[in-house]
Amino acid sequence: MKTNAMIRLLAAALFAIVLIVVGGHNRSIAGERTVDLTIPKVEGVRDFDFLHGDWEVANRRLKQRHVGSTDWDEFPGLSSIRPVLGGLGNVDELRFPTRGWVDEGLPVRVRFYWTVLSDKRAHWEQAFSTDGEKTWETNWTMDFRRAEPEAPGLASTARSLL
Repeated sequence: MKTNAMIRLLAAALFAIVLIVVGGHNRSIAGERTVDLTIPKVEGVRDFDFLHGDWEVANRRLKQRHVGSTDWDEFPGLSSIRPVLGGLGNVDELRFPTRGWVDEGLPVRVRFYWTVLSDKRAHWEQAFSTDGEKTWETNWTMDFRRAEPEAPGLASTARSLL
């Protein structure tokens, strides 16, 4: 709980700083300085707004990477995506109740592709390159389906997957 409060406070402070820095111009009214806190329109800043909300995620990840494997590990996940900084960015929290995370320690370049299939479905892919981006190996895909509003919260859904 204490950590969440600190994160919220930090996010609010960062939001205020961003608004002041990129928010607009200073002007003088009756000798006082004011700051216009209007967020400028930035191309592409809302490209991922379709993701806001809670999602049930079907994951497919290669069991072995960088060896030409076609053997996939399939497992469920839960995703909760929220806008931050007045919509300038998003926080994506992914949980995998039946899996942990393992990093094989290889230096790689990572590429992500998003495909919007509808307002209720999306597809995500991750690919790694270990040869300076000459070749790419797709090693993880996720198919998102928007969670129904009457569905139980993500915490209870996560518990039911265990």
